[in-house]
Amino acid sequence: MSEKEKKFLDLSALDTKTMADQGVEMEILTVDSGKPTGVFLTLAGYDSDIYRNQERATLNRRLAKKVRKTPTAEDFDDDSMVTLVRCTLGWRNVEVGGKPLEFTPANVRMVYEQYPEIKRQANAFILDGANFLRD
Repeated sequence: MSEKEKKFLDLSALDTKTMADQGVEMEILTVDSGKPTGVFLTLAGYDSDIYRNQERATLNRRLAKKVRKTPTAEDFDDDSMVTLVRCTLGWRNVEVGGKPLEFTPANVRMVYEQYPEIKRQANAFILDGANFLRD
């Protein structure tokens, strides 16, 4: 059967895991016009081992604590932040106050806390499997 006659999709076309594990660059967009900023985050995706392992670790910790304490909204918010920071693999052209900002987990967390729009964009990017399909 020739390629032209093929009537089905090769499942490898749906592989989001490979790129999710490697990480994909996301360019931060301006809030007002959605224009590119030239600032980039490299993010692991929802289907990555990093994301899945962090979610399992969080759930296991919550289950272990359930006997002692019911999680609060703040606990859930912090757990979400930990996952987002872990899924942030690197960045380019990040400056604060005109100075380059070193890529560290603490600085990643600070950026997401200080600039909620960046956090929203990163979360949306991570959860969209289309961002992690091969070209």
